[in-house]
Amino acid sequence: MRSLYYLLMTFGLFISCEDYKPNDLLPNRNVNVTIDMGLPMYQNLLVPSGYAYTPISPEFGFKGILIINRNGSGFIAYDRACPHYGVNDCTAMTYDGLYLNCPCDSSQFNPLNGGVSSTVDYQARAYHVEMLSATVLRISNY
Repeated sequence: MRSLYYLLMTFGLFISCEDYKPNDLLPNRNVNVTIDMGLPMYQNLLVPSGYAYTPISPEFGFKGILIINRNGSGFIAYDRACPHYGVNDCTAMTYDGLYLNCPCDSSQFNPLNGGVSSTVDYQARAYHVEMLSATVLRISNY
């Protein structure tokens, strides 16, 4: 009877899991940077719903990072590389205030919903954001 129970539990786990496609097109890259929101290029982050882009350089992911102030309830950050293209196959995504937009095929990713897309199986690559002080953020992938 016990083996039947374990068999049913295992089967239940398999059918309840959704398909998850890891992004094999973007390799792993260590990201661990601090952002000073007092600098002119990041001052828009001090405003609720404000956002800013980091420079495009290896320390800032693959195509730079988009940082969004979630209406005073914290910050979120995403790599601007289109997650369903190779690193050098597409230019950086842009943000229109609602979606991250991939310029190669017009697919859109919702940053306020975990970076998901209704047309692409991959999610935008998210980074961890930690507030170090009132105006300094740490963005990392660990």
